[in-house]
Amino acid sequence: MKIRGEDSAEGVRAWVRDEISKGPTSRYELGRFLFAVSSGTAATVLALEKLSTDPQLDCWLTAALGLLVISVLVSLRLAIPVLIELDPSADLFELHKKQIQRVRSLAFSWAAVWLLSLPFCVAALL
Repeated sequence: MKIRGEDSAEGVRAWVRDEISKGPTSRYELGRFLFAVSSGTAATVLALEKLSTDPQLDCWLTAALGLLVISVLVSLRLAIPVLIELDPSADLFELHKKQIQRVRSLAFSWAAVWLLSLPFCVAALL
C-alpha cells in the first residue's frame, strides 16, 4: 500500500477535527477538577478555622479566601465551553493551537493563584 501526500494530509485533518471536537470535553473535565480542588481548599480552611479556639475573620483568612475565590472563578472559566464555528476557510491548525494555548494559560493562572493562596491559608490557621 502506497500512502500519498493527500492521504497523510487527510489523516492529519481528521485528527485535528477530532481534537477540536473533543477539546471542550477535556476543558470541562479539567475545569471541574480544579473547581473541586479550589472549593475543597476553601472549605477545609474555613472548617479548620472554625475548629480553632478563637475563630475570627482576620486579614490572612480574608486574603486566603479571596485568592481561593479567584481560583474558583478561573476554574469556572475553564469549564465554560467555547463555541467554535468551522467554515471551509478555517485554518484547523490555528484553531487547535489557540484552543491549547487558552487552556494552558487558564490552567497556569489557576495554579499560580491557588499556590499563592496556600501561604495565606497557613498564616490564617496559625
